[in-house]
Amino acid sequence: MELKPAYTLTFDELATLFNRAFANYIGGEIQFNGETLAHFFARDNVDLDLSQIVVSDGQPVGFGYVTRQGWSSRLAAFGIVPEASGAGVGKAAMLQMVEQAHTRGDRVYELEVIEGNTRAVRLYEGIGFQRIRRLVGYRAKAPESEAAPDLQSIDVYEVAKMVVQHGAPDLPWPVAGTTIARHAPPNVGYVLDHAYAMISNPEAEVVALRALIVPPEYRRQGRATRLMRAIFARHPRLWHLPAIIPEEIGGELLANLGFARTPLTQFQMRLGL
Repeated sequence: MELKPAYTLTFDELATLFNRAFANYIGGEIQFNGETLAHFFARDNVDLDLSQIVVSDGQPVGFGYVTRQGWSSRLAAFGIVPEASGAGVGKAAMLQMVEQAHTRGDRVYELEVIEGNTRAVRLYEGIGFQRIRRLVGYRAKAPESEAAPDLQSIDVYEVAKMVVQHGAPDLPWPVAGTTIARHAPPNVGYVLDHAYAMISNPEAEVVALRALIVPPEYRRQGRATRLMRAIFARHPRLWHLPAIIPEEIGGELLANLGFARTPLTQFQMRLGL
């Protein structure tokens, strides 16, 4: 078994490998083509130089896609094709990728893994990753809304800066301020009375809440609730938050807004290097 940089394969070849590895995936069916996989790489800031293809007997049998910020790396996706699983290939590949991160000077390796994917959880824990917290998702149809004439659209980058300044320091990578700063239209940012939010394309059939933040001095005053109800009034859609929300953050607020938790949960995991 050996690793080689992901850029050595074409996007179409990478997509085929991804689909083979994620066949019958516990999180639902995943089907990429070269174009949609390239979009995934761009959205998640995947580095195709640091990302690796797992090769066994001369054939690609898996992959590990890596993003990096400062001294931290994140495993954005990892998979081994079914015919190569169970032979220790996944663990050997992950150990090499962790060593690569250590060699380039990283201090932290992070990932998210579906809680029900017990095989993957055991793999990561066997390498030394620790569970940080449970991540949950929410869904709501036609949440309670209330129009607010003073709701203002703002640059999504301004929302990201507020999350960097006032968000928890150990937020999961997908919702950290440095990550959401990469978003751009058709994502939309809003501010109302010192409460800030970013949402995905409001013209889509299903809209995601990407960020919600209130500076500490304005919290527990109903500002986030008023902001969200104003956004719901402006965009009456089906709303979905994927399972990347820390379980301890925002649950009461979202329940009061009419959201229900979805069954899928993840673990945020971290390895010190």
